[in-house]
Amino acid sequence: MQATIDKKQLNDLIDNLKDMGDFVADAVFDEIQATALEIETDAKLNCPVDTGNLRASIKSIYDRKTFAAGVFSNVEYAPYVEFGTSKQQAQPFLYPAYFAGIGRLMRNLENVMKNVKGDK
Repeated sequence: MQATIDKKQLNDLIDNLKDMGDFVADAVFDEIQATALEIETDAKLNCPVDTGNLRASIKSIYDRKTFAAGVFSNVEYAPYVEFGTSKQQAQPFLYPAYFAGIGRLMRNLENVMKNVKGDK
């Protein structure tokens, strides 16, 4: 799966969030950070364990300036576990956690924006 993001539109969105004030920017970033932590937790719970190295390698990072977050594993065999090989069946742990988390994030951000606009 591939997603394309227009960098100018993304930068405009970030600027608009900052212009809305610290409360909105903080609320949006808090949701992004919380979602990254949830994705990290879910991925750790769902990853197969042999030695525990893969589970221990799953980390999340955040950048308040760009409203960005990432969840990753830096072990070289993580993609083979996630996607499988010709000799090993896939055991997805990161993508399912991501898709569950991104759905929650979108609902939570929608609620943040409703609260800002005063909608019920």
